[in-house]
Amino acid sequence: MIEIPEMLTLIEIAVSERGENFRYADYDDGQLDATSCEYRHPITGEPLCIAGVVMNEAGMLDSLQEGDIVTHQPRLVGKVSQEALDVLWAAQASQDDGEPWGVALENARQKAEEWAA
Repeated sequence: MIEIPEMLTLIEIAVSERGENFRYADYDDGQLDATSCEYRHPITGEPLCIAGVVMNEAGMLDSLQEGDIVTHQPRLVGKVSQEALDVLWAAQASQDDGEPWGVALENARQKAEEWAA
């Protein structure tokens, strides 16, 4: 089961892959509306949003259901703790608000600290 420490590590890996200044809204391949968040590219299958990249790194991208927020993913029950999903949601919500992934990571860390308190 993925718990908070591993989730933070996975988010850190995702941020290191795309960069702290990466913004999902800047993604443009001519085939996708970047204002509509997708876990994976509908044509190529490439992970797109921060939750998609994180869950791909964990080997669980196929468990994400498009249209369901990351904290309400039935296929992740028993695989990822609700607290870890809450930390991932903090990153995802930041990205959805247009923040760069470095800020998303910091917000995930803050959420992790709240759970530790």
